[in-house]
Amino acid sequence: MSESPWDLRRENGRTVIRLEGALDSATSPLFGRFLETALGADDTRIVLEADGLRLISSAGLRELIRLVKRVVPAGGSVTLAGGSELVVEAVKIAGLGAFLLAGEPAVNAEAKAPLWGRLRNFFVRS
Repeated sequence: MSESPWDLRRENGRTVIRLEGALDSATSPLFGRFLETALGADDTRIVLEADGLRLISSAGLRELIRLVKRVVPAGGSVTLAGGSELVVEAVKIAGLGAFLLAGEPAVNAEAKAPLWGRLRNFFVRS
């Protein structure tokens, strides 16, 4: 059995999930099952450590939406901590920024244009 690319730990009243690699059409179903089995009713403050997450597709965003829909209506929170510029921008474009981003990095206008081109190419391929 292979080791999961995700790690879950509980500390200071929070559930911290470390994300690694890609969250795409190949890994998202596994990630969804991981969340279903690993998270309990008491896990209401979720922190997604995304420093190791290099790619997120629409399938990965769908799993984040499912997580937000599960936790936020019950009075909980889901926060994305870290993450590459590409991942953070994908979260914003998907409309999840208000739910997931706390202290998002400032990105100047010159940096946004090439990033959008990379995102557009990524979503066209997915």
